[in-house]
Amino acid sequence: MRKALILLTLLAGCSREPEPGNGQAVHREPRPQRTVGQLRSLTGLYESGDRRSPSQLCIIQRRRSADFGLVIRGPGTASCAGSGTVRRIGRRLRFTMAGESRCTLNATIDHLSIVMPASAPRGCAYYCGSPARPTNVRLTRNGGTKDAALRAKDPVGEPLCSGESGSGHKSTSLQHRRRH
Repeated sequence: MRKALILLTLLAGCSREPEPGNGQAVHREPRPQRTVGQLRSLTGLYESGDRRSPSQLCIIQRRRSADFGLVIRGPGTASCAGSGTVRRIGRRLRFTMAGESRCTLNATIDHLSIVMPASAPRGCAYYCGSPARPTNVRLTRNGGTKDAALRAKDPVGEPLCSGESGSGHKSTSLQHRRRH
């Protein structure tokens, strides 16, 4: 009985945490770590494909909205090009083209990439030269700053995003060149 009492006393002493200030380390449960590699800010340059002629997406986040420019390279010289606004809803992004044809693409965020949907509304074909499509493309962040976003180029080599506040898209010029 006495041995059992000694054993219980020892076990009880082992289960107590040392008190701070007595020279012993205090054991605390580890804090859950933040997920490394998630997009907090959308601002930046996203790319995929051939280094010489990559598909590119630039996003410049403003206070309450974000502007984007997009070029998705297809086979040969075909591409899709457009610009507009993007709205974030959790891990989903809603890209709305600014232009004559209605086109909204619902993409997802996957770590440091933006993945375009498997299908697009009919109106999105307006922004593409056949057979290019704005679908099934994974664009990975290649710079998370406004300066990086401003490096993106449209199909004729001009800046894809504008650095001007409130006018981050250039839908008029892109619409006229979209099939070239």
